[in-house]
Amino acid sequence: MLNSPCPTTATTTSQQNFEIIHRTSHALEHVAGPWSQRIAELIPFPHSDFLERSAAWMHVTGMIVSNPVSSDQNILVAIDHIQDWREAAFLGSPHFNSTNVSILKKMALPLWQKTDYRQFASLLSCPHSVKIMKHSDAVTPKLVRILSAVPGELRRQKIVRFLVHENEGKLLCRLFRGGTEPKIRQLKFSLEKCRDREHFFKNVGEHFSRQFEAIPAGPVIADERFKPILNARDLERTGLKFRNCLKSYRVDALAGENGFYVFFGSEKAVISYLPRIDGSFIVDEILGPNNDPVSTETLAEIRSVLAEHGFQFRDTHPAWIHQEIGFTLNRLGSQYRADTAGRTAMKAIEKLSKLERTAI
Repeated sequence: MLNSPCPTTATTTSQQNFEIIHRTSHALEHVAGPWSQRIAELIPFPHSDFLERSAAWMHVTGMIVSNPVSSDQNILVAIDHIQDWREAAFLGSPHFNSTNVSILKKMALPLWQKTDYRQFASLLSCPHSVKIMKHSDAVTPKLVRILSAVPGELRRQKIVRFLVHENEGKLLCRLFRGGTEPKIRQLKFSLEKCRDREHFFKNVGEHFSRQFEAIPAGPVIADERFKPILNARDLERTGLKFRNCLKSYRVDALAGENGFYVFFGSEKAVISYLPRIDGSFIVDEILGPNNDPVSTETLAEIRSVLAEHGFQFRDTHPAWIHQEIGFTLNRLGSQYRADTAGRTAMKAIEKLSKLERTAI
C-alpha cells in the first residue's frame, strides 16, 4: 500500500496562486482523512513517524493541526521530543487532564473534522460527558455531536443511549429550554428509567405537555361547593375519580374551548360549560360518576346557582332548541307509524314550549 503514492509534486495555478500538493500514501489518506495533506507537509512520505504511532497519538496530531491557536510545529515537537502520548495530549488541548486523557485510546479513526475536535475538547470539561465517553466501546464524532447537543443536565448514559442523531439532542434542548431545576431533575429521572426509544419519546412528550398545564379560568362562582378545574393534571385526576372521559378534553380545555367545575354537594358532579364569543357561558352537561345523571334535586340546585351567576343552559338555549326541532322534523319525514310519529311530534312541541318560555 505504501508503494502506491500520489505524484511526488504537482501544482495548480489560479490567478498566480500556487497550491502545493504533497506526496501521500493510501495508508495516510485512510487514517488521516481531511488532514492528510497537512500531515504530509510536516511528516513527508512515507510518513513513518505518524503511521507507526498508536491511534491515540494520531488523534493528538489531528487535534494539534485542527486547533487554530496551535502551531503545526507542535506536531514535530510531540513526535521528536515526547515519548508518552499522554504528555503529548496537552499540546492537542489544554482541557486534558489525568482523569480524562484515557479517552484518547477510545477515539475511532480516521481523524476527525475540525468542528468535531472542537466539540470534543469542550466536552472534556463536562464530568458526565467524560464518564459516558470513558464507558463507551468507541468514541466517535457521532457520539460527540450528540453529547454536545444534549443539555448538560441530561448527559447521562441511560438517556444518551436512545439518541441516534444530534438533532434529537437539539430537540431536547429546545423542548425544555428554560425549565426549572426541579422539573429538569424530574425529567432526567423519568428518562433514565425508559426501556426503549418508543418509551423514551413517549415520556419526553408527556413531560413537554406538562409545561402547558394551566386551563383558562371561567367565571368565579361564589359557592364553595363549586371548584373549577384549573390545570390539565387536575382534569386527568378528576376523570379518574369520576370514571369518565374528561382526559380526552385536555386539548380543548387548554385552548379555552371547554371549562369544567366539580360540584361537591350531597352528590358529586362534573359540570362542563362552553364559552361563547358574545361573552356568555353555556352549560353543556351535568353528570355524576360514570356519567350517570344526578338526582332531580341536585340538578335543580346546581342550575339555580349557575343561573344566578349568568350561565345559560344548552337544553334551554334558543340555538340548540332550534337545531333539535329541525332534527325532529327530519325524523318525522321517515316515520309512518302513528304512535311513533305522535311521540316525535310531542317532543318537538315540548321544545317549542321551552323556546317560548325563553323568549318571554
